[in-house]
Amino acid sequence: MTIKNILTRTASLIITILLMSMVISSAFAQENDPAIFIIGEESTYIGGSGWYAGYVIYGQSGTYKLNISATGCQFPIENVTVIVLASNETANGGLKSLSINGTSIIGFQTGKPQYYVANGGPFQEPDYYGYNDTYVIPQLTYNDAHHPDHWVQITVTVEFKPTATTNSKIMVLCYGTDAEGKPAETPFSGGTMFAIPDLASTLMGLTAFGGAYGLYYLRKRKIMKT
Repeated sequence: MTIKNILTRTASLIITILLMSMVISSAFAQENDPAIFIIGEESTYIGGSGWYAGYVIYGQSGTYKLNISATGCQFPIENVTVIVLASNETANGGLKSLSINGTSIIGFQTGKPQYYVANGGPFQEPDYYGYNDTYVIPQLTYNDAHHPDHWVQITVTVEFKPTATTNSKIMVLCYGTDAEGKPAETPFSGGTMFAIPDLASTLMGLTAFGGAYGLYYLRKRKIMKT
């Protein structure tokens, strides 16, 4: 075995260990940090930043199921407020209608909810407008909503206007109080965002991923042959 092969395999091993450590740390933090997750059945986890930090549902309009669960909290969690965040275009004409379990969500207050502890995410985006927090889930119990095996499901129907662009964005977060009186809220990476698809960007992302995987696969085959 040549020195080049040894160095290549060593580097691959180090990268693998680092990636495994990140996954384990993420899973450990997810299980132990107070958090409420909102995972749409038709969503994709992006894990980026700002509006795209959590789970994203692409589509101009539709009816979606969102699964709400919690971990790291003392159950039950009371008065869980479903918070709908809106971008400037959404609040100023991009959105035609939105409802949660058949209840219409009408109007957005500017700024950030005073009770929400976390900063960043959509709150610091230049196109963030405000929020609506009129819909409340009375209680989340351990048996009903302990993450990741149980969840309370809500139905969200969203319809954007035909004139809406990719600047029309909606993110759903939750906030409640656990049995010890401590706040339980959704980290931005656990929220669900609705976005009109930008086909060009989506295709570019998939192409980049496919290209990266292809290069990795070819390199792997070359190393194995060596």
